[in-house]
Amino acid sequence: MKATRITVGLLLTLLLAGCGGGSVGTSGAAAGPVAAGRLLFEVHDSGGTHLATCDGAGGQFTYLTYGATGSETEPAWSPDGRRIVFVKDGATLYTMSADGSGPVSLGLSGAYPAWSPDGARLAYESATGIATAQKNGADAQQIYTGTAHHPAWSPDGTQLAFDNGRQIYLMHADGSNVRMLAAVLNVTAHPVWRPDGALLAFTAGVPPIVELWTMTPDGGNQTQRTILGASVDSLTWSPDGAQLAFCVTGTPGGLYTIPALTGAPVIRLALNALNPSWAP
Repeated sequence: MKATRITVGLLLTLLLAGCGGGSVGTSGAAAGPVAAGRLLFEVHDSGGTHLATCDGAGGQFTYLTYGATGSETEPAWSPDGRRIVFVKDGATLYTMSADGSGPVSLGLSGAYPAWSPDGARLAYESATGIATAQKNGADAQQIYTGTAHHPAWSPDGTQLAFDNGRQIYLMHADGSNVRMLAAVLNVTAHPVWRPDGALLAFTAGVPPIVELWTMTPDGGNQTQRTILGASVDSLTWSPDGAQLAFCVTGTPGGLYTIPALTGAPVIRLALNALNPSWAP
């Protein structure tokens, strides 16, 4: 692939009016689904680490948990857009309504939770690998034991992709038939499925330079999509599969979007953001 070269310096010139200032989500019962196209992410600022949303152009910035005690990280929308799962204080899985109201502990220790496509179960990093549980925290099952991060359900719910920091793996949703898909450069991580299931996006590189890549679910057609010269971290697909949102650590860091298959132009939506999740 011929990638368009966009340097870290040039990223600054592509800055939109970002998600600064903004409103705070209000509490309320029986919150409805979120508006399509909104991005959910964690924000690191003087108030701590909390959750916020903005639209796909970087506007309508809203804090969901600002002012809460402790930290909230690694959020993900439910498939119907009505609930958010996240990690509280770096240890415990919680869910809450899409407007930030009604947080409930699931009584599970873990990281990087991900909803199954039908919204019935969650996959997450456990202390010893990958586990799944019902959306209310019941029926927790360890399905894979070993170094494993960032579980991601396939759109049909039959498989889970994950990484060990150096390679990306695929397994059945019950933890069977584990096989390696990709090992690109020194770091290969953060697999995410395109909504139609035809591609996986992931990060790969030699730190401190880590770029965006895609491949087919059989590990084929591995293609570098960006030449940013930066450290790309977490990422998510838009619901139509046309764009990728991702975060860059370091300077200039933040939340960016790109057309998924061309890698340009790159648009920055927010500063000091990590772990985006695009609303269904």
